[in-house]
Amino acid sequence: MLSIRPSTFDDRDVLFGLWRDSVVATHDFLMEEDFEYYAHLFREHYLPNFPVWTAVDQDGPAGFIGLTGQSIDTLFVAPSRFRQGVGRALMAHAKGLAPRLRVQVNEQNPRAIDFYASEGFQPVGRTPTDDNGRPYPILYLAWTAEETLDMHVASAVRAYAWSDRAASAAAEPRAARAC
Repeated sequence: MLSIRPSTFDDRDVLFGLWRDSVVATHDFLMEEDFEYYAHLFREHYLPNFPVWTAVDQDGPAGFIGLTGQSIDTLFVAPSRFRQGVGRALMAHAKGLAPRLRVQVNEQNPRAIDFYASEGFQPVGRTPTDDNGRPYPILYLAWTAEETLDMHVASAVRAYAWSDRAASAAAEPRAARAC
C-alpha cells in the first residue's frame, strides 16, 4: 500500500539515489558534466532546504514530489516503479494541496511531457535554455482544478450528445439512415 508523507532528513540519501537512478533512466540528453552539476545542486541545496513529499510502500520510498507553493519543483519515481501509479499518486496529493499547479519540464523528456499532459497540464511557454543557461529547452506547463473540471464536463456533454445521437439514429427507419 502506497502512502505519502513529508520526507525526513534520514530520507536524504535514499531520495538522492532515487533521483540519480531516475535521471539516468529518463534524461539521456544530459551531458555528464551537467549531470554532475545538477546532482550537486540537488543533493546539497535542494534536498536539505525544500519541502518534499515522499511516496512510500513496504519496500521504502518509491518516488517523491517537491512543491513550493503552486510550483512543482521536482517529481521523480524509481525506475523500477515506472507506470505503477506512483507518479499519479504524488500528483493527486499535489492537486489536493493546490488548486493551480505549474511545472517546468525538459523538452527532451517526452515521457514527462506525456505524463503531465495525461494529468491535464497545458503548455503555457517555452525557453531555449534551462534556468542555468544550459542548452536544455524548457516547457512551462500549468494545471488548474477549474480547467480539469471544465474538461470533464465537456467530455460528459460530448458523451451524452453522442449517446443521444446514437439513440436517435437507432430509432430512425433504415432507409433514412442509408444517406
